[in-house]
Amino acid sequence: MTTIKIVIYSILLLLSNANIQAQKYEFDLLTKYSIKSRSNEKETVIYSNSKNPNYVLYIFKKSSKREGKLYDIDKKKLHIYDVIETNDNGQIYFQFKYTNSNDFNSGNRSKEYELKTKSISKIDSIYKEIKIELLHKSNKTKKMISYTLKTKKTDSNLFPVFRFSCMHPFEFDENINVLENILVENASSLSFSGIKTNYKLLLVQEIKFELVIP
Repeated sequence: MTTIKIVIYSILLLLSNANIQAQKYEFDLLTKYSIKSRSNEKETVIYSNSKNPNYVLYIFKKSSKREGKLYDIDKKKLHIYDVIETNDNGQIYFQFKYTNSNDFNSGNRSKEYELKTKSISKIDSIYKEIKIELLHKSNKTKKMISYTLKTKKTDSNLFPVFRFSCMHPFEFDENINVLENILVENASSLSFSGIKTNYKLLLVQEIKFELVIP
C-alpha cells in the first residue's frame, strides 16, 4: 500500500480568557478510502483516534479550498477549520485554522433498522471476510443494505474508521459496529434498490497531532 509522508501543523486558537478551559482532540491515524458507485467516484480523508471513536476529523475540498470538520459525537458539536495545504518536495503540510463551532444532529437511524452479522469467514491468521446486513425493524425480511468486508487483523478495532468514511448515512451510528480488532481494506455494498458500491483503502498512516479549541 502506498504511503505518503504528511506533516501537520495546527494553529491553536488563542484564548482571550485564561479561565476558559480549552478542549483538546488527539489524533493518531490518517486514512483515505475510495468510493465507487456506478459512474460516481470520490475519496474520503479522515483523521481519527484509534482508541477513541467518539470524534473524527473530515477533510473536504471546496472549490480550490480545503475545509476541516471535526465532529464530537458525544457532545453533538461540530468544529470547523480552514485548512491550508502546501507541498514541499513531496511532503504535504496542513495548517488548521479554527473558525467556528455549531451543534449538529448525528442523524441516528437506529430506530429504523437492526444490524445482523451474517457470516465471518477466516481467510488466514490475518484476514477475514465479514458479511453484515441492515434490516428494517418493521419488516426484518427486507434489507436496507448489505456489506461484504475484507478485513485485516489489527491491534485495535478500526471498523468505526470505515463507518465514518464510507457508510453514509450511518456514519455516526454507534450501533453499527463489528466487535473485532480489524481494519477494513476492501468492501462492497448492495442497497435495497440494487445499487452496488465498492470501497478501497488507499492510505493508512500512523500520525500524532492535536487540535485545541475553546
